[in-house]
Amino acid sequence: MKNISSNVRSNDTNSMYPPTKAEGIAVCSVFIVADVFIVRGNLLTLVLFALSKKLRKRSLFLVINMAFSDLLLGILSLPIYIVMWGSSYRLWNFEISRSLEISFYCVDTALSQASLLSAVFISLERFHAIFWPLRHRTLSIQVYRVAISVVWVLSILVCTIVNLLLWLKSAKESLYFWIPYAVTILLLLCSCNIGIWRKSLHRAVVSQQNIVNSQRVTKTLLFVSMLALICWLPLVVTNYLYFVHEISASWLFLAAVIANILNYINSCINPVIYAFKIPEFKRALLFLAAGKKEVATVMKDETRQKSSASVLAFDNQDMDTKL
Repeated sequence: MKNISSNVRSNDTNSMYPPTKAEGIAVCSVFIVADVFIVRGNLLTLVLFALSKKLRKRSLFLVINMAFSDLLLGILSLPIYIVMWGSSYRLWNFEISRSLEISFYCVDTALSQASLLSAVFISLERFHAIFWPLRHRTLSIQVYRVAISVVWVLSILVCTIVNLLLWLKSAKESLYFWIPYAVTILLLLCSCNIGIWRKSLHRAVVSQQNIVNSQRVTKTLLFVSMLALICWLPLVVTNYLYFVHEISASWLFLAAVIANILNYINSCINPVIYAFKIPEFKRALLFLAAGKKEVATVMKDETRQKSSASVLAFDNQDMDTKL
């Protein structure tokens, strides 16, 4: 999506935003730190997936696809964006050619939409698992491969349509495609999350550990998908206000900067969520960082806690039976 901040900075007739090097250094520093975390976090996620067999579950295939798209975003897109931003603040003498600008918007749009669409497909997959569990268990790996292929085909299609409208027409024309697209994504994600939440309210409490783990993974993945939506929508709103309503104000420029930061920082938050919320990721990370002995100790402690909880539940059930 076309960036408001760079558009405003390049407009010499607008004196409301005088470029200052201190401001440019601060913003570029934030993006550089975010880029480092994006690359390291998502690369670590892919390495853990490759090393740990327990992570190679069907429910995590789309998560790995999102991590792959976020990694490419940090390697290919964000460095070019930092160079463009620094050039607009005159931090370095680097002339941005039109071909480089077009290439950036194409790559950035395709990769960001691949990440967002992965979040949408994660919600749809969890919705199918909750409402039709028997059918979901019979799904083959080929179905997930097709879903991942559809994610990339749709992201390339969206990228092509948006950039054709952007460069052949105008940014305002491209937003007439973005708005219905954003509303569709919003409705899909909200519908899936509301449906799963209502279904979980009507479920009976089950003490089986695999059911508890499945519910935990579902909540984590839904949180990741909604977080992706929340971090992407402000970018659509700020561009809509600037290009459609032609609002040019200091608060809108600040909002655009924050929206761009959120859009990129979302890509480095996901690995942290996986590490803290998904037990398989946590164990694989401990195994990689601390070694087999420490992981074995942690797993033994978890097993003891589960067994003690099961014994306690059995004793309570036995007492209720005697009473």
